[in-house]
Amino acid sequence: MSTLNVDKVDPSTGTALELGTSGDTITVPTGAGLTVVDEVKTNKVSPATGTAFALGDSGDTFTVPSGATIANSGTATGFGDVYVSSFSRDVSTATGTQAVTGVGFTPTSIEVFAAIGGTVKASWGMSDGTTDKCIYQNNNGGTDFISNQSQLIRVVTVDAGTMYSGTLDSFDADGFTISWTKTGSPTGTVAGNFIARK
Repeated sequence: MSTLNVDKVDPSTGTALELGTSGDTITVPTGAGLTVVDEVKTNKVSPATGTAFALGDSGDTFTVPSGATIANSGTATGFGDVYVSSFSRDVSTATGTQAVTGVGFTPTSIEVFAAIGGTVKASWGMSDGTTDKCIYQNNNGGTDFISNQSQLIRVVTVDAGTMYSGTLDSFDADGFTISWTKTGSPTGTVAGNFIARK
């Protein structure tokens, strides 16, 4: 095999250059790097060996521009992951935080459905990490539902002076943290079912 040492290859005419012929294999050996500073167009990317390959390095960002689509015909992990589970909280517990863990990733949004079992005291809420909103059952002598624009969970056990409410404190590496506020002397245990999205 011959070796060609050259610092640059240009087309002999025009601006197009062809490398190899149909059926040829172009190999970049281990330890050698191939750097493209502009655009690469190809119909397929496959691992050199085995069945796995890495795209980029830790800290890299890949942008899908407006109008482009990623089509998945197989199984994708790490894209749009969801996790469904539950937690509970004794509403007689003093104001404080509660970490919900086991999610397996840092969520970007959550939806929480919470209620005190055997009662009509319930709340349906959501958060994107910036804005919390919920709809809750008004236990103040009625069965109507009220929209709240600042809380993730709001359980009214007697009236507006006796309730337990929560806001999203943070999204964490393995779940999220709720900041609870106790008003008056509520009793019971809130059971919360949630879906977390990556």
